[in-house]
Amino acid sequence: MKRKSSIYMFSLIVPTLFLLLLDLLSYFIPKSYPEKANFKLTVLLGISVLAIILNDYLPASTNVPPVVGLFPKCCSRDAQPVDEELIDGDHTRSVLERMLQDVQLIKAHIVSLQNKEKLDAKREDTQERLEVWLYYSHLVVVAAFFVTIVIKW
Repeated sequence: MKRKSSIYMFSLIVPTLFLLLLDLLSYFIPKSYPEKANFKLTVLLGISVLAIILNDYLPASTNVPPVVGLFPKCCSRDAQPVDEELIDGDHTRSVLERMLQDVQLIKAHIVSLQNKEKLDAKREDTQERLEVWLYYSHLVVVAAFFVTIVIKW
C-alpha cells in the first residue's frame, strides 16, 4: 500500500502547521491582554481535536507506528505500575500531612515575598526572560517535529 502525500499534506500537515503558527504568534500578544491564556489553550485544544478527528480519517498504510505515537509509547513503557497498597493506609496519610505542612510553609513564604515591592521588578524581568525562553524552546520543538515528519515521510 502506498501513501498518497497530498492527503497527508492537505488534511494533516497544513492544518497542524497553521494551528502551531497561531500558537507561536500568540506569544506576541501583550501580557495585559486578559484572554491570552484562553487563546493559547483554545489553539492547543484545536490541535488535539484535529489529531483525534484525523486519527479515524487518515488511512492506515503501514505496519510501522506513526512517529507521533512513538514518544508516548516509549514513555509509558518506562512508567512504574501503581501499587494499590500505597494508596490506602497510615503511610499515605502521613505523607499527605507532611505535604500539607510544606504547602502551608511555601504559601507563607510567598505571601511574605509578595509584600516586598522591590521584588516586583525582578519578578517581571524573570517572567519576560522565561516567556522568551519558552517561545524559543517551543519554536525549536515545533521545528524538530516538522523536520522529523519530513524525514520520516
